Amino acid sequence: MTGNIVAVQDLIEAAEARILEIRAKAEVEIGKIRSNLAEQSAKLEGYIQGIKDATRANGGAHPQLLPPSEAPKTRKTVRRTRRRANSTPKFRQGSLPDRVRAMVLKSKKPIHLSEVVKQLGRGGKRVALQSVENRISALARKSHTFIRTGARTYGLIEMGHAPK
Repeated sequence: MTGNIVAVQDLIEAAEARILEIRAKAEVEIGKIRSNLAEQSAKLEGYIQGIKDATRANGGAHPQLLPPSEAPKTRKTVRRTRRRANSTPKFRQGSLPDRVRAMVLKSKKPIHLSEVVKQLGRGGKRVALQSVENRISALARKSHTFIRTGARTYGLIEMGHAPK
């Protein structure tokens, strides 16, 4: 009987030794995991600080980090549409578009840019065809006031001129 007790005690001691060995290995693994978590936490702190700096620069909350209901309302670009024939455009008096518009109104038909340059140049000012074309074609592309009716020929939307 004492032999059985000794054998059981030996088994218990071996099991306790094995438990201590497993515990030591687990503590080593836990230490590695804690170290890895500390490294990742340091990285995340850096990211968080960058986000805080960005939000301070934008005057508050970063819009991409907030839920849609709390995101600040941003100013959206307004899409400009073609003016109706009865609306009158607002140009600064004496500006190039204002003078070209007056010429088209006077002639009551679309006018070629070479004629515009001739009439603008009568006051002793040098006017380049390309700069006139750039300004008027930009207004025509944005659907403001002018409409391209032919090669280097522009009419007015308000007069009902249409492209050919």
